[in-house]
Amino acid sequence: MEKDLSLICIYGLKDPLREDIKKAITKCRNAGVTVRMCTGDNIYTAKAIAVEAGILLEEDLNEDKPYACMTGDQFEEAVVGTIMVIDPKNPDDRDKDIP
Repeated sequence: MEKDLSLICIYGLKDPLREDIKKAITKCRNAGVTVRMCTGDNIYTAKAIAVEAGILLEEDLNEDKPYACMTGDQFEEAVVGTIMVIDPKNPDDRDKDIP
């Protein structure tokens, strides 16, 4: 039997972007829609994907562009109190803001 073995490895997995995502983002930009990346993952991973998708440009990574790419916590901080909660079970209750 083998003894005192060590296995050291790093495995990276990347889901490819859907082929139509870059075109969709370009259409949004051309229509005046600002597209942002929000992630529950690592912010550096999100930025790399945002560049690949055309949401961010390489030069955007060198500048401090607030909210161009953000974590879920940053998104919540930016919009707290501005999102209307509409409960489909109680559609008359439309004035509750997220605390």
